[in-house]
Amino acid sequence: MKALRNQGRLDREDWFQHSEIGYNYRISEMNCALGIGQLNRIEAILARREEIAGAYDEQLRDCRNLRLPLLKVAQRRISWFVYVVRLADPFSEMHRDWILQEMNSRGIGCGRYFAPIHLQPAYRHVVGPRDGLKITEFAAARCLALPFFNRLEEAQINEVCGKLRELMTTAEKLVPAGKAASGG
Repeated sequence: MKALRNQGRLDREDWFQHSEIGYNYRISEMNCALGIGQLNRIEAILARREEIAGAYDEQLRDCRNLRLPLLKVAQRRISWFVYVVRLADPFSEMHRDWILQEMNSRGIGCGRYFAPIHLQPAYRHVVGPRDGLKITEFAAARCLALPFFNRLEEAQINEVCGKLRELMTTAEKLVPAGKAASGG
């Protein structure tokens, strides 16, 4: 039951591993009360998160080996609960994991983003070996979630972006010669 209420994750498993199909039934009365309180200031929360996403975009948009999320979608509003960048080809999962480790060792809390659902243990019986989703797997192996919360300050965004740029330059030197960025 604990796994079912926690999106199919067992306590002993990695956060990104789902052994069975589950649900998000982890909300308490306290969480509900906080949520109701936040609804009173939802516009301010969404506006601040849009500002933070815009600040990341402005500082990172010229990084040729980073793919940034869209800032706007026609006739929709993005809720911005996370800001995820993707390393372009020729970078690999190894590069992403090294950058993540380096950022975290410097006190900059970054993380992998969720693994493709077809690779989760809960779906092993559904997805066959020839059903691989190579583009999904390629993209997922290069995603990096940057620090993202309402009180993120400009100086912190500057630090995150500066360190990411520095580490991207170092990681780029690790890429085998002759591999050009193709946009991944």
